[in-house]
Amino acid sequence: MWIFAGLALVWSWLTYPLAQSNFVHTETYASVLIVAIWILVQRVVGQVKAGAAAQAPREESVALSGAALACIAALLCCLLAPEAVERVGSPGSTVRLTGTQADLRFPLSAVMQVQLDFPNGRDLGIDAGIPRIVGDQMFSLQPHPAATIEARLADGAPLTITQPFGPRFLSPILLFPKTTTIAGLSLPADTFALPARERTVRAFFLGPTQLHDPRIARLNAGRTGLLLVMDDPHGNPVPRGIAFVPGGTPVLLDGVLMSASVASYPSVIIASLPAPLPMLIGTAAYLCCGVLILGRRRRLRMVLA
Repeated sequence: MWIFAGLALVWSWLTYPLAQSNFVHTETYASVLIVAIWILVQRVVGQVKAGAAAQAPREESVALSGAALACIAALLCCLLAPEAVERVGSPGSTVRLTGTQADLRFPLSAVMQVQLDFPNGRDLGIDAGIPRIVGDQMFSLQPHPAATIEARLADGAPLTITQPFGPRFLSPILLFPKTTTIAGLSLPADTFALPARERTVRAFFLGPTQLHDPRIARLNAGRTGLLLVMDDPHGNPVPRGIAFVPGGTPVLLDGVLMSASVASYPSVIIASLPAPLPMLIGTAAYLCCGVLILGRRRRLRMVLA
């Protein structure tokens, strides 16, 4: 039963390394927790009813109860807490987190760091590769495709770029907030406009994850860039208005010289965790009682020897 309780405890702690995975919110994960809780509780109730300290020491009952407590906390997280969500903010923007007073402050440039601001003035930095745990939430960064667009006429005169449907109207930075399926391929997509030319441009990000498709490989020759589709005011593609624009190389598109600087911008993955207090209490109870019982058995062996 000690081994079973230890395995149940490990299973409950899977919510931390797998916090960003939907597995911790599946029926399989919940079913194993329910079975483990039922077995542990039945064993503890039986020990309490028996009341024989020699057959069922109090330390064992406390340890099994601690494992059950951790499993219950993990089960509540599995059933009631929301799944992991991704938050993407425009450069320099501040995003208020739902259900909390904290804010996410995104950087002005493509730097993989986001600040988590609290009302009391405390700030926490979220860096790439280092998850930040705050209470029952885990914050981690992942690279999100981004591109800076520049448009010029053939004579070199710059054109204003706007994003009528984006977070910032006058911004040349695309963050590709949605995904569009084209010919079976899921491509990050965004839209911007060239008011002086009365043109709307659809942009599709072609990065390393799309290179496995031979059609993409032929199109971009292994280079990261954007597939741009220019539409007229009626939403119809214009002649010579479709082209692949590799990062850093200008391409002429319907009389407009388009160039793109491709980079990664941080997005924040917010995952739910079990309440930390019952997890810590349950784990501490299991470990401490295990140490006490091992020490008692060791002393008993020394006496008998």
